[in-house]
Amino acid sequence: MHVALYARYSTEKQNDGYSIEAQLDACHRRLKADGQPYDVTEYIDRAKSGTTIAGRTALMRLIGDAANGAVDQVMVYKFDRLGRNQAETATLIQDLEETGVRVVSATEGDDPLARGMHLVFAEHYRRQLSERTLAGNIKAAEAGRIGGGAAYGYRRRDDGELEPDPEQKELVLRVFHTYAEGWSYKGIARELNREGVPTERGGEWHASTISDILQNELYLGRLIFNQRMFYRDRKTGRRRYRWNPEDDWIVLQRPDLGIVPKDLFDAVQRRREKRSHNGPATHRSYALSGL
Repeated sequence: MHVALYARYSTEKQNDGYSIEAQLDACHRRLKADGQPYDVTEYIDRAKSGTTIAGRTALMRLIGDAANGAVDQVMVYKFDRLGRNQAETATLIQDLEETGVRVVSATEGDDPLARGMHLVFAEHYRRQLSERTLAGNIKAAEAGRIGGGAAYGYRRRDDGELEPDPEQKELVLRVFHTYAEGWSYKGIARELNREGVPTERGGEWHASTISDILQNELYLGRLIFNQRMFYRDRKTGRRRYRWNPEDDWIVLQRPDLGIVPKDLFDAVQRRREKRSHNGPATHRSYALSGL
């Protein structure tokens, strides 16, 4: 019997304790306990997220080998190694079983009912973890601790807390004023690059960078959580998002972090809204401007 061992280690869950070695060791011990001779092939996806199948080259190769009749049984440490979504994992298992392949977990067995329950519990755990993470971020922000990289215009104090950067603060205000006066994203970025002004990471300015600055409400002294829900398009592998209902947004007021006056911020948002309906605006007038 030809057995395929599949193991995946995700960069998103590096603290989950499921190292590649631990997964494979559990599978080999399970096969050894069966006391039967097996022809074993290992399929390993290292540092691969479970959110898109296309990015997991080893899994795609395994599915192809199974379809060609080269695999009799697939064994994983836990069923959620196949996919971090209940529906996707169930579909993968069903597709494999329809080719005559038996799918087994070294720790969760192969009973369909038990397998379904394990997948339900795994998804429930992921949702709880996401909710706890959001709650932890909110509590930290309320206490003055804002994680992640500092947005342009801010710096970290010695105690790790965020505060406006005196020099970058002036450039943020300049970007807002310049855009309100009629400049385009590209025009502002081009001018900053011409002047040799570095970005936060020392690179060049782009239209998308300017756009991000102009819509960041942190410059108003507002922290917004749960504004968007990010997901992965499973067909393309691209990261996308959808807006949550505004009633679900969690807004914290941090006036100590405010850089841009509200009237200026609102004026910029009105122009951005108008521009999104009328096409791109430019800071100079040409015969074909906006086309």
